[in-house]
Amino acid sequence: MGTLSERLKARRLERGLTQDRLIEEIKRLYPQVDSLSRMTISNLETGMQKSVKDLMLLALSKVLNCNAEWLVCGTGEKEPPCPSAISQPLNVEDKTHLQYCPVQSWEQLHSFIQAPDATISETTQFLLCPLPTGPRTFVLKVRGEAMAPRFKDGDWLFIDLDQIEPAHNQFVISRHDGEYTFKQLQVIEGRNFLKVSNPDYPPALRYVEITGSHTIIGTVITTVSSL
Repeated sequence: MGTLSERLKARRLERGLTQDRLIEEIKRLYPQVDSLSRMTISNLETGMQKSVKDLMLLALSKVLNCNAEWLVCGTGEKEPPCPSAISQPLNVEDKTHLQYCPVQSWEQLHSFIQAPDATISETTQFLLCPLPTGPRTFVLKVRGEAMAPRFKDGDWLFIDLDQIEPAHNQFVISRHDGEYTFKQLQVIEGRNFLKVSNPDYPPALRYVEITGSHTIIGTVITTVSSL
């Protein structure tokens, strides 16, 4: 099968899913894909739409139980080496495998950092990290426009709690006075700053020097764009 549209339709039929049923399953597992419609699937299967964004690709490969690389490019194995469930992360202890990471809200972030296992329940959502990562990686949704234009409101950040010594220009989650923020680390003349990327912000607010009251919680290792 030479195209994304052919592979998508064939795999959907192999799984015994109608287009409507496929949409239902995607929205059940990925409620953030609220703009998905039957027209989207139809356009993908007829070739009118020739590409998919990252989050949609993750959703399709999950529901259809196929490798994203095979679905998009036709290369690699069609099916993952073992089935996985959205309700539980893969039990991977090293960084040589892809794994599902728990999604956390900004409101529950402090509790999660203090006791990660205690905040994970049967209702916790997981997203597949596109890169190999460690066992303490989690997912946060970007909120606001402070890091625009590179990061949009609603994009997904994969953050490794074990990476607390980021390099210049890496993106981090930091804590200051009990508040958590998403910023870019900048090292200027030997001093560390947290930078707001949005050029529309006032200059006085775009750079905050890191002091003893700031704590780097983790480093962003990759992102997945929202639909």
